[in-house]
Amino acid sequence: MHFDDEQDPLNEILALASAEAAHRPEFYRRLMISEILVIGSAAGHEDGDDDLTLKGGSSVQIQSWSNREGQNVIPFFTSLHELMKATQDDVPYLRLPAKIFLEMTQGTALVLNPYSDHAKEFSPEEIETLLDGGTPGATGERMVVEKDTQVVIGQPSEYPSALVHSLTTYFAGEHAVHSAWLAAIAYSGGAEPQPHILVGVVTDEHHFERISAEAGSIAADVIPDEVVDILFIDRKTIDNPTGVSAYLLQETQPFYEARWGLDPHGHDGGHA
Repeated sequence: MHFDDEQDPLNEILALASAEAAHRPEFYRRLMISEILVIGSAAGHEDGDDDLTLKGGSSVQIQSWSNREGQNVIPFFTSLHELMKATQDDVPYLRLPAKIFLEMTQGTALVLNPYSDHAKEFSPEEIETLLDGGTPGATGERMVVEKDTQVVIGQPSEYPSALVHSLTTYFAGEHAVHSAWLAAIAYSGGAEPQPHILVGVVTDEHHFERISAEAGSIAADVIPDEVVDILFIDRKTIDNPTGVSAYLLQETQPFYEARWGLDPHGHDGGHA
């Protein structure tokens, strides 16, 4: 084998994602459109130095390992450099689209770049979520407050600084997010009587499902033992908000505002 002066953008975003939850949605998106390497061989290829490309109908064998718990796990790699860290001998390897690899190995735990400082393990459940187009860790549920629901709303007794930092970093990379607002909310007589975090996101209807899922995934990583609701605030209605949205927009300040383009109040130009 030989090393190329290859760039490794997937490993770069993996490193960022391992350190900051805000980058994890982008890592998952990048993974699903990337090519990866696995230790293995395909029928008709025996030269371990070959960089094999999987073709439709190919018969392949992929190497698996056992982890410390004795469970079967399949390693895969973002680059030849990362693969070489895992073996001291020349081995055959395959280069194939990550999505196809995940489909081929469904039901088996995986580990990405196992010998790096930011190795990432994937459970079968996480893989299933990715293949379904979701974001691991996300609740994927939109908060809807019914008209007759009694709520108590205010500010958190303890400001969630880590969550705000991660969400601010995430929203800064999402042009569809115009502003984000924070509160603590409790539903009187409901299943969740204790106050929990509410994040209101001003965006457009067609972007909200993805943004809500990804923001929920970040929240689950940053404060895993707490409930966080994500509230859709349509930027078309922010001049006349009602209900919970009215409290956020009229009585609080946003913790995030888009700096360029459309400001949170729908006016063109400038930064908020």
